[in-house]
Amino acid sequence: MFNLLFAKNDLGLSMAQYGKIMSTVAMVMLLAYIPLGWLVDRFHPLRIFIIGGFLIIVANVFGFFWCRDYDTFFVVSFLISATYVLQGASSLPLTVRLYPGEKYGQFCSAAAMISSISLIVANAGGGAFIDCFGYRYIFVWDFIFTVIATAILLVVYVMWKNYGGDANYIPPQKKVDL
Repeated sequence: MFNLLFAKNDLGLSMAQYGKIMSTVAMVMLLAYIPLGWLVDRFHPLRIFIIGGFLIIVANVFGFFWCRDYDTFFVVSFLISATYVLQGASSLPLTVRLYPGEKYGQFCSAAAMISSISLIVANAGGGAFIDCFGYRYIFVWDFIFTVIATAILLVVYVMWKNYGGDANYIPPQKKVDL
């Protein structure tokens, strides 16, 4: 939503131009999912997700400083969409590889609740942030939270390696007697 308003209000793009960019990017990204599945399986979803975080950080810096017209908006939209598709292709395999199998449903439910609450807060906060600073600052908003998320994922990566990594990972579990 904020992306649309940025394109229309700050860059002066028409809705036709915006639609052409988004439809082109969406078609390319749809085709990208096929090889990305192989990539995720080959290099582990956690590594791919972290790489996606770094790429989003770079794309947001580019977007904030250099997105000024139709062509640069197309490039930024493509870069950000590509990295989110990369992370999207790795998110489900990531949960399967990291969560304990016998409690997978519980972990997924907890993650869904946390994600829903976070999305509500982030959207409200992002709206207030943009009201204060302007649509261009959506890149700053995304940058800040992507840096935080990527830093946390790097900690998860180190812990994953400590628990066995690629070959021998066993999820940590706390035994509770009832």
